[in-house]
Amino acid sequence: MTIPMKGNWNYPTRVWSGPGRISELPAACADLGIVRPLVVTDNGLRDSQMIKRAVASLPGAKLFADVRGNPVAANVEAGLKAYRGGDHDGVVAFGGGSGLDAGKVIAFMSGQTRPLWDFEDVGDWWTRADPKGIAPVVAVPTTAGTGSEVGRAGVILNEETHQKKIIFHPMTMPGCIASKHSARRAFTRSRMVWRSKACGSSRLICRVPARTAATWKRARACWPRPAWAPRHSKRGSAPCTPSHIRSVRFSTRTTA
Repeated sequence: MTIPMKGNWNYPTRVWSGPGRISELPAACADLGIVRPLVVTDNGLRDSQMIKRAVASLPGAKLFADVRGNPVAANVEAGLKAYRGGDHDGVVAFGGGSGLDAGKVIAFMSGQTRPLWDFEDVGDWWTRADPKGIAPVVAVPTTAGTGSEVGRAGVILNEETHQKKIIFHPMTMPGCIASKHSARRAFTRSRMVWRSKACGSSRLICRVPARTAATWKRARACWPRPAWAPRHSKRGSAPCTPSHIRSVRFSTRTTA
């Protein structure tokens, strides 16, 4: 069955999915010409075995884990200091949205001379950047809910104004993604969306065609429907049942 997909699609150079991808990080870096990577992650993953194995497997790699949840400009500045001080030539970003966004923005800013906020996603401000000063990125998502690994921007908090700012450039998209996660994790992540009564993403995930009844059964086991959750959306879209997810058409729109 063919499902028509409408929209503007933009993908990384390579996507490596499945168990054991951490062991292939050296090859991923080599693929992008990275010899001395800076491994960027958040405080919560600093001491994890995954990070320790990753750093140990990459000759010349150094770890920068001073990234808080909802990263701030100070985190980016500290990461830039570590990047330039270590003479790094690329970034391996681990984590959810915080670690990935910080890593992408550090790589983006590594060769720029203008201040961070000059590249906010306003009009054509992204054209102010020097493309030659943007370092390559390998993204390793540890969750399946943020989508930062396939984004062309990073969200950074301006502590002076208490506003989140989007730093955008087409070349901030990672050149390679290495992840063991599957769509099953997306269903689990979507459970939080149901509980917040914002059902949009859950309905979208429901529209991914199920290959077998067993696939649907496993997904439903980790994604119970609360009593208040409607089977139909207010706009009359198809309910989330196996009989409706085998033939689906949907379109998507992305911004430049």
